[in-house]
Amino acid sequence: MLGVGPINAAQILVSWSRPGRFRSEAAFASFAGIAPVPASSGLTNKHWL
Repeated sequence: MLGVGPINAAQILVSWSRPGRFRSEAAFASFAGIAPVPASSGLTNKHWL
């Protein structure tokens, strides 16, 4: 993947390798720092990563 180096890829594999470590995909995204954060104002709906 573009932007993922060998160290980041290894960390993701190690963190995700044990079954049951994360209760959902959202929990894994939050751990990895890629969960979208609502940043809405008025009628504008957007999310920050």
